[in-house]
Order: sequence, then structure tokens, then C-alpha cells
Amino acid sequence: MKKTMIWIIAVIIVLSLSFLGISCKEEAPAEEEADEEAVEEEAVEEEAAEEEAAAADIEEFTIALTADNDTLDWFASGGVEALKMKQMVHNGLVGLDLDFNVVPSLAKDWDVSDDGLVYTFYLEEGVMFHNGEELKADHVKLTFEAWLDPDNAYKYNGDFNMIDTVEVIDDYTVKVTLSKPYAPFLAGIASGVKPILCEDSFTTDADGTLRADGMIGTGPYKFVEWVPEERFVVERFDDYWAGKPNIKRIVFQHITDDTTRLAGLEAGDLDFIVSPPQADVLAWLENPRDESYEIGKLDGTQAWCVAMVFNFNPDFDFPTKDNLALRKAIQYALDVEAITQTVTKGLASADHGKWPAGNVWASNVDNVERDLDKAREYLVEAGYPDGLDLVMCSTNIINMDKASEIIQAQLGEIGINVEVQVNELAKFFDRENRVDDWDIKMSGHSISVDPGPLWNLVTRTGSPANWWMGYYNSPEIDALMDEAEVSTDVAERQELYTEIYEIIKEEAGVIWIWNEPVTYGIQTKYQGLELNTRGDLVFENTHGIPWLTVSE
Repeated sequence: MKKTMIWIIAVIIVLSLSFLGISCKEEAPAEEEADEEAVEEEAVEEEAAEEEAAAADIEEFTIALTADNDTLDWFASGGVEALKMKQMVHNGLVGLDLDFNVVPSLAKDWDVSDDGLVYTFYLEEGVMFHNGEELKADHVKLTFEAWLDPDNAYKYNGDFNMIDTVEVIDDYTVKVTLSKPYAPFLAGIASGVKPILCEDSFTTDADGTLRADGMIGTGPYKFVEWVPEERFVVERFDDYWAGKPNIKRIVFQHITDDTTRLAGLEAGDLDFIVSPPQADVLAWLENPRDESYEIGKLDGTQAWCVAMVFNFNPDFDFPTKDNLALRKAIQYALDVEAITQTVTKGLASADHGKWPAGNVWASNVDNVERDLDKAREYLVEAGYPDGLDLVMCSTNIINMDKASEIIQAQLGEIGINVEVQVNELAKFFDRENRVDDWDIKMSGHSISVDPGPLWNLVTRTGSPANWWMGYYNSPEIDALMDEAEVSTDVAERQELYTEIYEIIKEEAGVIWIWNEPVTYGIQTKYQGLELNTRGDLVFENTHGIPWLTVSE
């Protein structure tokens, strides 16, 4: 890499100067002359380094994702693909490294009280927002209180609602006191999840609703434009506190079709893509080719967890809501392994749970094996000996539409007729949020650093995001989550989350189908880009400065 070469040259110069100092020890004039030559040489090298760094700038880097933002509003937006884009503009108090460990970000350090209730954060100094404001402790207080305000547009504060007070100690120190110990607190406020904002980051609707869609952050890139269903563009922020990126402009393109993304990579129109077609990934892994691009798979990661969800909306009488026997009939009628193998070509694994095999939080609970006789018995017990009609809500990303077709065929074998309704992503999001016009749905999500925030968000009774589980919840699961959130013993927490999986399996609350690893394609001339466990873009720098080297 060019930076490495510069350091090697610098070391050679230093060694050379050392030798000069020894050999000219007795002759002062010669020593002075050598010193002058060394200073001149060092100046030349510094100038060369600056020129080389400038030459290393990459004008534009184009990334193709499977899904778009649904909104710029941090208070309302979700989805891992949206995070990949928006986290370029923002930082959190803490960050995540390649292995999902919590590391410093805007907070260079922090202390935690012995009782786990008080977090004191010490901020980096000289950090600038894109509007020219310097980051201060007041911004942290402003941000946290905005997330917590029940009158704003943000409703998913399951990993924030244990905050009791936020106190500014001085310009660069802030103290956060929790109402109860919460083991995954730092993971819940990490970069890409909860950014620190300023006044200009917020806008207000006509009805007074506060929204965090101003797109003013402290991140390495400034927001340029978002064209829905087409592109999201950011440009380098030259005053980024942790160093200047060498990529001047990043363009995220929304390309739903896997084959189209790969074609763009092959043609050189795209620099990086996520989720190439499964068949191409497997073929490449079996027989890597010498091309201008490469395809890869990261074991132990999770791009998506895909599941089938029942409708438990308490305001409607959907047939699966209070009919355990009907849900069990569907559970035993499905061949999850066959669905996974057919749809993902063997790339993904059929797992019972939100985390992939090998992850510390992976479930040890197996899916039920398909048993059509048992499924028909349950169907009779449910009161539908002749079957029934159901509506399935699905979408055309991450192969959920293909999975829907197989589920439709498998349930048809026991007399359940499924009308599959495949929607574009925006309409799908709207329908799955409303939970009012479907019996079953396909759904997907990506991994979180810690189970606490995710379980709290989608599973807890009364959580605004419980719609993801079709409003399936349980007081017993709530109690287990409470225990898991305060424990700092990983083994104990694993056991508690395993109990939750057992309950969900027994009640057929959700049918987990597959966990798909992170796969990607990249032009081989670029080095320095890595992906973490959920597929976030991690560049060659501890603070996430987008820095790539190019070998033509």
C-alpha cells in the first residue's frame, strides 16, 4: 500500500540520519551540513507524501444495496441497508469494530459506576458538525432527551427508556444515569444506531412532531441528496475529526435484483455490491476466477434472518391469533430445510433464531421436523378439517417472494390456500407496520450487537416495534428479557434467551426459516474495505474513515 511505502521510506531516512550522526561525530561542520541535508531531505519526503496522498484520492465509489431508505428520519427509519448509508453522515458516542466490540468514537473514554447505573462519557475535543458547530456535551443531552421525548416521531426507544437523567458536567463531559442496570446499554447507543445530533439535525412537522431528518452529523461524509428508490449520495467532509477520507464521493444505488447488481459489477459500473446471486457466489467459491472483480462470503455473519410471522393484532380477529392448533398445523406443514436449500441454493442455513450458528447468541433450539400427518391432526383440532384461506404479505427483496411461493405450495398440501401478495418495499413496510390486512407475512432483519436491544424492540409487550412479530408477545418472555438485561454473565444470558426461543417454538409464535451470511462483490483493484458481522462497511481505520488503496 502507498501509505506503507511512505512509512518505509521515512524509517530508511531516520536510519540513514543515525548513521550520519555516528560517522561525523568529530567534525562539527560536516555534522551541521548533514543536518541541513537531512532537513531538506525530510521536507522533500513530506512534500512527496502529501502529493502521493492527494493522488490516492478516489473521486467516486459506487455501492449497490438491495434496499433503500424508507425515510431520512432517524426517529422513524429502520433496516440494515438504511444504516449502511446514513451512518456515513453520523457518529455515536461509541462505535463498533469489525468483531462488534464496543470502541470509542465521539466519546474517547467513559466510566461506569460499580452499580451499573451511571455512565460518564469524556468527549473528543474539536469535533465539528457539518454546519460548523463544535460538538459539546450539550449536544449529547439534546440528542438523548430528543430520543426519549414521547411527543417526537421516535417510538422505538426500548434501548433508551431506562435513561433517568442526562447531566452536562462541562463542555466535554456528560453523565448519564439509568433507572436500572442495563447490560447492553453501550451496544444500544453505538454508531449506526443512535447518532449524536445538533439543532440543525432536527425538523418539525406542521403538527409539531419532531423529526431527526436534517442529516447534519459529525461523520466523515456530508449528505448531498436522496432520490428514493434510486440513489443516496454523500461527499467527503474535509474537517472530519478523525482524519480526512480519501474517497471524495460515495454513491449508494438501490438495485433490488441480484442479477442486475452483479451485471453492474462485471461491467465496471459498480465498485461494490451486496448479496450477489446465490448460484454465482457458490460457483465462485468452488472455482475462483481471475476477473476484474471478486465475490466473497463471510462465514459466521448474518446479512438477513428471514422468518414467517403470524398476525396477533389484538384489534382484529385473524384466524391464527388465538388458535395455537392452527399455528402448529402450519408449523408442522413447513419444510424449513427445503425452503432454505431451494431459495438460497444451499448458501444459507435453516436456523431457529435471530442469530447465525457460531455466533455467541445463536439459538441451540432446532426447528420442528416436517410431519404432514401431525399437521393435518392439528388442522382438525383447530376447527378447519377442510382447510382455510389465508393472505400472505411479502416483498421482492432477499428472496422473500420466492420463499412465499414455496410456503404457498407446502401449505396447500394440507388444504390451506395461501394468497401471496408481493409488494414493493415501501408498500410492504407500510403493510407490515399496520398489521391489519394479512394473516401471515414474510419478514427479515439483520443481526444486532447484543440481543437485548433487538428483543426489547420487537418482542416486548407494548413496544411500538412489536409489529415486527405481528404483535406476538408474552408476559413470560418479558420476564425472561428483564432478567437477561440486568445480568452481566454471558452464560446466564445465553440460557435465558434460549428459554425465550423454546417458548416461541412451543407457541409457534414465529417460524424462523433461514440465516443468510454476508456475501459481496468488489472490484479487485480496491483494498481496505471489510465487512463486520452484519455487513456494515468497515474501512481501514479505527474510526471508520473511508480509506481505500487502488492497484491498477
